[in-house]
This record gives sequence, structure tokens and C-alpha cells, in this order.
Amino acid sequence: MNAETHSQLADFIWSICNLLRGPYKRNEYRKVILPLTVLRRFDCLLAPTKAQVLKEHAAIKVKPESVVRSLLEKITGRPFYNLAKLDFAKLLDDTNQLAPNLNAYINGFSKNVRDIMDRFAFDQQIARMAEKNLLYEVIKAFSRVDLSPERVDKVQMGFVFEELIRIGAEQANEEAGEHFTPREVIRLMVNLLLSPEQDLRRSHVVKTIYDPACGTGHAFPPASRRVFFSPRSILPAMSTAKRSAEFKWRFKVAAYTEKWAVTMTKVRIRQAVASAPFPRWHLLTFAGPDGGESRGVVDMLAIRKDHSEPPSGAKRGDLFQLILIQVKGGYAAKPTVEDGTRLRIVAKKHGACAVLLATWKKGKAARFFSLRRNAGKAAREWTEVEDLNAIFR
Repeated sequence: MNAETHSQLADFIWSICNLLRGPYKRNEYRKVILPLTVLRRFDCLLAPTKAQVLKEHAAIKVKPESVVRSLLEKITGRPFYNLAKLDFAKLLDDTNQLAPNLNAYINGFSKNVRDIMDRFAFDQQIARMAEKNLLYEVIKAFSRVDLSPERVDKVQMGFVFEELIRIGAEQANEEAGEHFTPREVIRLMVNLLLSPEQDLRRSHVVKTIYDPACGTGHAFPPASRRVFFSPRSILPAMSTAKRSAEFKWRFKVAAYTEKWAVTMTKVRIRQAVASAPFPRWHLLTFAGPDGGESRGVVDMLAIRKDHSEPPSGAKRGDLFQLILIQVKGGYAAKPTVEDGTRLRIVAKKHGACAVLLATWKKGKAARFFSLRRNAGKAAREWTEVEDLNAIFR
């Protein structure tokens, strides 16, 4: 499952929010989507061993709790289990008792899972959805989502859940970074941290990595790769096979440069729009497969509602202001005259008020250039923006 598929699955799960419209506000959708995604994932993980767990529990339930827990976790192969006879499919069999049955199903989990659901305060959302006659349709929709490990492994599930967090944060006008550090930023931090380390080229060097706020710990894998596969490390002493694998890995890293460039561009723009007057600018990015560069000449779009005097027949807030942004990372080739022509066509088609080129290289701040209105030579197509804040006023 590639990055595009992760995004598609997350978008499909988030589309269930359409059932919540009305009783729920946009910033409240995640109160339902996130816990039900977790619950559905657990349901799919335990499905193959469900019958065996229930049978074994009937035979050992008189034994001490620690013994029961150990034996049941051995059957599931997971550090949790569920003793309820219900699952997502069976919950739908009794529509009149759906809310109490769902609570009973959650209470059937081992204590560690119950603690997770308690932190979500999901019982409140169950009561709320039941009161508004939404619960059946929402559970029915989630029962159709296949989150089994055969389809979505644990790493892929992490990507999906992070994407759901990001979407939920955007719906609530928050930044995803308030909940977790994006992987692109992690990789950038690791490279900035370890680039000065000159002794990585020598063998028998011990490096200790300390993350005082590790959270899910996803800073450690890229850090360990950076230590073991540093450009100045053990590459000359590698065998042909290992060297080939190393080159493949470095090409993969090169593909991330575009993602870093997009991240640093967003950081700089958000600094500029922080002081911009209302209405607020929003940033949309268009990523290709594996999160790399997308097709077309526009990589990012800044959009906000236009509250100026509207044309005849329209009201304030009906129209939008658009800024088209193309992003270049590392030593990527600069836009050609043809690229400039295409951007002008897109800008004219959608009535964009500006076209920007954002460039970023490792260790340097993002730079911005504005596309001239009239076509010219490639070297004269772009003029550097000295005051980015003025663009986003």
C-alpha cells in the first residue's frame, strides 16, 4: 500500500463524516472517526481468533486474572483480547439495542483497550449518536471498512491514522504538528542534527540517540538509518550487493527532498499569513505517489474567501482569492519558459491573484519568486519576493 493508497483509505474513512452533518459540527467529527477507527482495527485484528478465545475463556475463567490474561493473549497473539460475543457485524443484528450492545462490546475488551476508549470518552458520543438516530448508519459504514492486517499492516495503519489526525486537525483549524511531528520534519531534523558528525565514516563508533519527547518513537528509524548509511560512512567498504542497496536507499531519500521542500515552504508561508488580516489563508498540497512530486505545474494552492466588494449578483464571501505555488527542492531544475506559460494559463483560468515559485535547499530558508505577468526569457520570468507578507495581505 503506497502513500496515495494511505490517503485514499483515510479519505474513505473520513467520508463517513457525511453521516454526522447537522448534529455534529466539522470540528467534532474526529470525536467519532478516531475512536471508531481504533475500535474497528482491534475488531479486525481479533476476528480470526474470536471463537477460540471465547471457548478457552469458558474453560479457564475460574483461574486467576493474570493466568487468564496470559493464556488469552497467547491465543490472540496480541497484548489484548475481547470476551464479548459481539463484533461489528453482529452489532447490526439488533438495531433497538445497538447503543447498549456497543458499550457492552467495548467493555468486553481487556483493560488496556478499555483505558484507550475511556480516554476518547466515546461513551458520550455513542449516547449522542443514538439520540440523533445516527448510530446504526455510522456503525454500518465502519463495518464495511477492511482494516485487517492482511490488507493494512501496522506501519500502513500508522500512516492512515496520522492522516486522519491531520484531516481532523485541519477541520478544527489546528495544525497537525500540535498532535504529532510529520515524518518529513523528522527526516529534516535528523539530517540537520547528524550532518556535522564527521566520525560517522569510521567504524566502531557508538552513537546514542536521545528523544526526550518520543511519543510514538518514529524519530528513531530515520535517525538509525542516517547513522548507518551516512554519505560519509561505510559505503566504500561495502560489498557490491550492499553498495547497490545503499544507492537504492539514497535515491529513495532524494525523492523525499520534494516533500521537505513542501514542508519548509508551508512553514514560511504560515509565518507570513499569521499576521495577515481576516479571512484566513488555507494551504492545499497536491502530492504524487509515495508523497513525491505531483503531476502538473501547481504543487500547492493558497486559498481564502474574498470579502471585498462582490460583483453584481454575488454576496461578500461568495468568491475566493487564489495563489498558485510551484515548489522546487534541492537542485531541481528551474521552471522553463513553457512552465511559465502553463502557469499563466492556469492562473487566468482560475483567476489567481499571484503565482509563486518556492525553492528550498537543505540548510537554507525557503526563497520565493513571483511570476511576471508577461512572458519573457526563462531567466527573467521570475522576480524574487522580498516581502512575502505583502503577498498574503
